[in-house]
Amino acid sequence: MDSELFYELRGKLVQVFQEFLAMDAHRRIFVFDIIAEFADHLQEDEDRHQLADQIMPTVALQLTSCKLQDGVFVPLFDCFTTLVKVAGVYGLKFVEPVFEFVLKLSRQITEALQVQVKKKSKERVKFEHELRNSQMRCFDFISTLIEASEGQAVRSPLAAQVPGLILSNLKTDDVFLRQMVYSLLGDFVGYCDPSWLAADIQQVVDALLIDCIVIPASMDAARTYLSIATNAVYALSEIIPKFAGQLQPAPILNRILKIYESPKVASAHQLHKFLAINCGVVFGRLGIFYPDETSKHLKGCLKQVCYGLLSITTEDQTKQDTFLGVNKSIVKNPQDFLEYISFYLEAVGLYKAPPPAVVEGIHCILGELLKGDAAVRASLEAAYAVLSDAAKKGLKHRFNFPPN
Repeated sequence: MDSELFYELRGKLVQVFQEFLAMDAHRRIFVFDIIAEFADHLQEDEDRHQLADQIMPTVALQLTSCKLQDGVFVPLFDCFTTLVKVAGVYGLKFVEPVFEFVLKLSRQITEALQVQVKKKSKERVKFEHELRNSQMRCFDFISTLIEASEGQAVRSPLAAQVPGLILSNLKTDDVFLRQMVYSLLGDFVGYCDPSWLAADIQQVVDALLIDCIVIPASMDAARTYLSIATNAVYALSEIIPKFAGQLQPAPILNRILKIYESPKVASAHQLHKFLAINCGVVFGRLGIFYPDETSKHLKGCLKQVCYGLLSITTEDQTKQDTFLGVNKSIVKNPQDFLEYISFYLEAVGLYKAPPPAVVEGIHCILGELLKGDAAVRASLEAAYAVLSDAAKKGLKHRFNFPPN
């Protein structure tokens, strides 16, 4: 948005919005994009407060008065979630009524699907398809609300309904709906009360593991497996920190290892970026809680895990957790680590803002390498020689490595 136009509109925020609402429905579809873009430019606290008090109530009311099939629903919902992000704490009070509305829609669709399964009419397949598409949209909306509110939506008592919706659709034979279920599960579990899923967590993990696979192109030319596998592994990565005490690490590690060993993944860079990231996070988070188990698989996993680390573009919790688990695994099995020193050093050198706990683990590993015998030092020198200039610079700047 042009800065001059923005400042002209900013002084007439509510007036402009009311004029937008007076337009016919067809025009409003485009106008909601403009409102969202305009709101995204607001910086002042006073503006965000005004946005929440004078605009969000109308948007929330219009949204909860819509039908999912209405052409205006999606742009209106996208506009609302942008307003939630911009308004921050001022807009949270409007999340709950919209959350309740979307949950109600999803419950109705789940019930309708259960009824349709029992019918044998010619229209059943078509109607089921429409219902499943609507359910995917609802799950996507719930995930978006969770993200926009930074998890605040899950702190509502209404969120206790989400596990039931997930479990009801967990084993659907519609792969597209199933991948959306896994995405919602991953987004939800990171914030939820663990007791809501504790009784069913093994059933959930078992279902996820079935879809943690890489399928040959001869069987899946469209690569439909990729999204569902990526989302399944993502959900596992979010489940591990919450339910580590209830999990068996071996089946999960075996699935990750099979992905890495697939003929389609002969080298690190043949693994899809987001699947690589999620697999690496699973390995790392398991390493935090089960380093004795993960250390046994360094030889089969470390190269690919480091590729996942290099693919993470943000300095976030997932990167931190992956490094913490990898470091614990290396300490337990330094021998198998030696073969993959270069991959680890490249990931370390390009880690721009490691937190103290990760820095401590890295210093410990680098120190042990420097104290190693002639064979270890030879491996270290060979590994260092093939590092990128950026990685060498990062190692020197953040870890004073090598020390001379």
